[in-house]
Amino acid sequence: MVKLIVYLLLPILTISSCKSDLKTDVKVLASGVSLNMDKSNNMKLVNSDVGLDLSIELFNTYYFLEHVYSWDQQVSSNFVVCFKFGTGDIMYSNNLGETFQQVVKGESQLWTGCLTTKTGRHMLWDSKSNLIWIYSKDWVLVKKVKTGDYYWHGNWSIAEMNGTIIYAEYADQAENLNVWRSVDDGETWSIVFSQKGRLSKNGEIRHFHTVQPDPFNLQNWYLSSGDDLKENKIWLSRNDGLDWIEVTDPSPIGTNLQNVHRFTSLTFTDNYLYWGTDDIMNGNAKLVRARRSIPLKVEVIGELGNVTRSLITYNSGAFFLSEQKIQKNGLFLDATINYTPDFQNVSLYKSFPNLDNIDTGFTFSRSSIAAKDGVFFTYFGGHVLYIGKYGCLKWTITLDSQSAGLKEKY
Repeated sequence: MVKLIVYLLLPILTISSCKSDLKTDVKVLASGVSLNMDKSNNMKLVNSDVGLDLSIELFNTYYFLEHVYSWDQQVSSNFVVCFKFGTGDIMYSNNLGETFQQVVKGESQLWTGCLTTKTGRHMLWDSKSNLIWIYSKDWVLVKKVKTGDYYWHGNWSIAEMNGTIIYAEYADQAENLNVWRSVDDGETWSIVFSQKGRLSKNGEIRHFHTVQPDPFNLQNWYLSSGDDLKENKIWLSRNDGLDWIEVTDPSPIGTNLQNVHRFTSLTFTDNYLYWGTDDIMNGNAKLVRARRSIPLKVEVIGELGNVTRSLITYNSGAFFLSEQKIQKNGLFLDATINYTPDFQNVSLYKSFPNLDNIDTGFTFSRSSIAAKDGVFFTYFGGHVLYIGKYGCLKWTITLDSQSAGLKEKY
């Protein structure tokens, strides 16, 4: 039996831990699926066919920013960073979300990204000032740094490996998009790569999506962009981001569409890069693998349902979480969770209807990169599990070792 338990850190109106006035009832979401609200206002989504439970706990106005991750060791930590919308207060957990404490009193900042470096520094992007605010390990403000005008997209759009930090810019429309690099813990930054945006004549991309180090090949980094066919590209750096070459596959296997290179999250094994497409091709998003070469050897190996926004590794496999922005017959397609235990076989784990038929990015590519002790976190963009709410989802996985060939590693 497989069980997936989810805690939802959602906005409520007060700063205390009091509960909201939910009624005890059952709402049918889909065939065989029901959403139960008990008297303590915890929610549980039950699917008896696969033994999957989703329990939801309401907290204050917490929005997910970062589940601290080590690219050197390829593991997530116990540390989680959230913030309160409106105030900008930074909330910090050192025990995988069991408790949070306020570590910074905000000044109404709109935090849209966070990276905790190997030294423990915290770098947060404020979309109001368009500055990187750098805090010490103990959350004392060190300085504010000006780089470009655009933030990084999600948790796969900034990274650190062996003292090199790189992030790639994301904008709805721009004349130019840049890739920024720091080798002194965020003190200073330089532009190491640029592409013309849609507002430029002969634009090359819409924006960058991801930039990640290859943990199996030191000094190698991969950079990707989107969104239209010709804008979906991949580049490789072999010297920690100083120089870049395009490695987009002109002839991918399993499709003739270049949007197979469109993704907002990815992972690495010793033999391949893997991602879920941030696009629908012939009815579904695709599970893709790419063998390292110049150019990459890209191959479609599976179907994923809706557009993938977060790929979160767990043991030897991964969960793929989608968005809900594509309509069919006037209704948004279900958000989907797909699971692969081994990157060879993938199946639909659960689908969720859009409760109020409003488009949502669901996780918006902001989530844990890897589960830690069976726990991962995602941003929650609303409209999927709970009407009119936003916040941070805490997912807790419990797996029977006999189920689907899964084996616990912890």
